[in-house]
Amino acid sequence: PEHLVRDQAKHKGIVPPSYANDHNHVTLLYGLPGDTHLQEELRLRIADLLRWHRVLSVDLTAPALFVKPDVHTLAFMVHADHLEDLRQELLETFPAAADPYRHGGWVPHVTLSHLSPGTAWQLLEPTKAHRWYPVSLPVVSFELHRADGAVEVLTPLGDLTAYR
Repeated sequence: PEHLVRDQAKHKGIVPPSYANDHNHVTLLYGLPGDTHLQEELRLRIADLLRWHRVLSVDLTAPALFVKPDVHTLAFMVHADHLEDLRQELLETFPAAADPYRHGGWVPHVTLSHLSPGTAWQLLEPTKAHRWYPVSLPVVSFELHRADGAVEVLTPLGDLTAYR
């Protein structure tokens, strides 16, 4: 959970920058087409794929750090049965999606926090009280970020539960 990451950072004297949508997530597909008139059809197709692949939990394994000059992304590597199959079907279903990793390079991970350069390794360093080890977590929801700004929240089996 985000609050534990932030508490650990505070304990080590690290202040992660705040971002409006900085929450733990795994991005499966980037850049869906922006035509809001197709949104209902898109959601129904995505719901079908979620029901078929049944990604109900993920295993978080090793910590990872993705480095850009201005921000470092602290993450955990993710494994789940059928997760990569789900992504492949999403890519095939939505050929117009502007996904920068369409032809390779996608790394399944859960983003924990964005940090200033030079601080992430301090947060990853184990202490007597904090050790890194693999853990399985349930998938809480899937989100479809619409072109009009709304976010549709779907269950792991594709049922629409909320808008935000």
